Amino acid sequence: MQATAWFQSEKSASSRLGGGVDFADVPGLADEAFALYREPSLRLAARSGNAYVFIQVMPGEKASRSFDKLQPLQHQLPALTAVMTDVLTGLQGR
Repeated sequence: MQATAWFQSEKSASSRLGGGVDFADVPGLADEAFALYREPSLRLAARSGNAYVFIQVMPGEKASRSFDKLQPLQHQLPALTAVMTDVLTGLQGR
């Protein structure tokens, strides 16, 4: 219950940031997930059962130059999703 409330609160706040922030729901990952790009970091949050997991990636300058600054999330979601899947899978075994 607490993980769901926390996730929903963070998702709501993140989706309203605006001003140079790219936000996207990430379907098919855990129970719920969303991603956020706020220069210079990419963030992915996921809720699975009673766990809320948040990762933040600080891409290097070389990687950042390859981003489409208008839609960086669309290009980065597959890699972020793979990282989060690994994290969630690791938590299941504990």
